[in-house]
Amino acid sequence: MIVALISDVHGNLPALEAVVKDARRHEAVSLWNAGDHTGYGPFSEEVLNLIQQENMTAIAGNYDSKVLAFEKKRDKWRHKKAPLKFTAFEWAWEHLSADARDYLRTLPEDIHLDIDGFRVLLTHGSPASKKEPLGPQTPLSHLKELADLVDCDIIACGHSHEPFSRLAGGVLFVNPGSVGRSFGNDPRASYALLHFQPGEIIVQLRFIHYDIDRLLQALKDNNLHPEFTDLYLVGNAPWDDETQTTVYDHPSLLCHRKKDKSRMQTILDVAQAYAYEPEHAGQVCRLALRLFDELQSLLQMGEQERFFLICGAILHDIGTEKPEKGHHEHTQEIILGQKKFPFQNNERNIIGCIARYHRRQRPDLDHPEFARLDALTQQNVSTLAGIVKLADGLDASHENRIKNLTCKIKGRKIIIKCQSAAPAHEEQTAADRKSDLLTKSLQRDVKLIFNL
Repeated sequence: MIVALISDVHGNLPALEAVVKDARRHEAVSLWNAGDHTGYGPFSEEVLNLIQQENMTAIAGNYDSKVLAFEKKRDKWRHKKAPLKFTAFEWAWEHLSADARDYLRTLPEDIHLDIDGFRVLLTHGSPASKKEPLGPQTPLSHLKELADLVDCDIIACGHSHEPFSRLAGGVLFVNPGSVGRSFGNDPRASYALLHFQPGEIIVQLRFIHYDIDRLLQALKDNNLHPEFTDLYLVGNAPWDDETQTTVYDHPSLLCHRKKDKSRMQTILDVAQAYAYEPEHAGQVCRLALRLFDELQSLLQMGEQERFFLICGAILHDIGTEKPEKGHHEHTQEIILGQKKFPFQNNERNIIGCIARYHRRQRPDLDHPEFARLDALTQQNVSTLAGIVKLADGLDASHENRIKNLTCKIKGRKIIIKCQSAAPAHEEQTAADRKSDLLTKSLQRDVKLIFNL
């Protein structure tokens, strides 16, 4: 049995037509599509029509989700996104019919398949996040961690636009690259043929020429910016960071203890039921853990406190549905009252306090929940809340601009150097302000340095 695995068409109909023709010529009986069907190309509507005509097994990618969210996010993104990126989202949304949008909304984020005894996960990014790019350079150790998250033999993914086939932890990872927007100065469409044979799978990566002049003419006819042509001729453009963003690992991967890994999915399930932004919460979590690890010689805390920090960071904004009360207080109420959480009462109280104090309000003995903690736990909670508060400031724009940070302790000073992928003026202003709780808790001045 032969299956064609494709991904990341991005509105490029001529490339998709060429790939489908080649796959059928090689006797592929099924086509699996790992998402990102829409924009930047001018044929998003036609691409979705062909996917349905070919009866492809398809999922939605992160770009598809953003296109569907565009109408609600238009005003915010007009100021937050790079102009050409905003144009791409806007054009894709406005040139999809109601039927095409409805079809796109029906697509799941992942699909489990069983083919000739092989268990397959079809996902856009990784089992941890549909925005996590996996490529030839992804560490084998991380692939093994991802393999442990799912019970399958094959993980078929896309998103990174980098074709590869690798075995890790007994699981075969296959990425077909991109049909519509290949990277690396190779304009050909790429996809993969999976040959299912008794006891083995043979992966054949294929690179196909297509009528690129037809695509470029359509871009011109639709008055799309000339820089869009770079996306198809040379791959990634400087303003297009769609697959370059470093996203946080799945929180269960960040937990060191087995019992914490098993509890994390319940925490995420609850978070998703409330006002939860996965990208922002994940970035805050990643930066908070980076601060925790960098300051460990000063903090002298263990795995339990580290786990509480992860939970507080993931949950810190779940109360924003009631802004009239102050979402920090509502967040704490949800955590204290949530019966699904696998915590004892004292653990729930600790996590609730860590999440609560990420805004202006500081821990106070007049707050009953904080007052119930013993003196050492009060000190630890203040420090952990200070870390979450600072990490929240470092993602003030919710644009994941801070890619890494390091800390240096010099006497009574903590110098934090932040590496950013774009100008981070909002982050700098917010972090300077929101470093106050950590400064007070550790009794050291916090100095932030930002570098591009």
